[in-house]
Amino acid sequence: MSYLPSVYALVDGPLGEKVEDWLQGRNDISLEAAFSGEERLSKIPDQEPDLIISAGYTHIIPQEIIDVPEIGAVNLHYSYLPYARGANTNVWSIIDDHPAGVSIHYMVEEVDAGPIIAQQDVPIYPDDNGRDLYERLIEEQFNLFTEKWEEIRDGTVFTQPNPIKQGTYHTSSEFNDLCQLDLDDKMTIGETVDLLRALTYPPYKNAYFTKEGEKYYVKIDITPEEDIEDDG
Repeated sequence: MSYLPSVYALVDGPLGEKVEDWLQGRNDISLEAAFSGEERLSKIPDQEPDLIISAGYTHIIPQEIIDVPEIGAVNLHYSYLPYARGANTNVWSIIDDHPAGVSIHYMVEEVDAGPIIAQQDVPIYPDDNGRDLYERLIEEQFNLFTEKWEEIRDGTVFTQPNPIKQGTYHTSSEFNDLCQLDLDDKMTIGETVDLLRALTYPPYKNAYFTKEGEKYYVKIDITPEEDIEDDG
């Protein structure tokens, strides 16, 4: 390849670290910058990268930035779009009982709404908690990205529509509300188990209830019978 496309990587969290390390080892691009903060976004138009990759990046990218790269601005999202657009996708994938997975899509102004480049479904097991699913999503997302890399780099991908009206969208504030358990809520046992396992993400304390002015944090541990038998 005589011309090396210039790439800006917007990265954060475990997935961002994996993608950044992988891109730094490539000899088929020129990785101009990799950063996690919001303050350097305004410099992108002056740099005119050919491609933007967003991996685990938590800031909303404005349209004037999305429009800069000629090849496109690509986002790696931890859900099977159009389901679980927005934040805390691992949590909502368990609670909403819709397909879980990972998606790669071109960015548009509306969050997680651009044309889909590639997707991979990811199973949810009965003993999964929020962290178990999150870690599986990261691994599958990274694998899918590296598999589709050459097409993304060259801008030769075939996209499919992202039917967002058929999906779901959740905000960080909804997650915060979810963590505050109402002891008077009426739920099935299955709904309760799904809620608690979705919010169980060690070492973080997410789910809690308040009694007589005191907070009590709640987590759940689910163990398959075969594991108990293995333990003797």
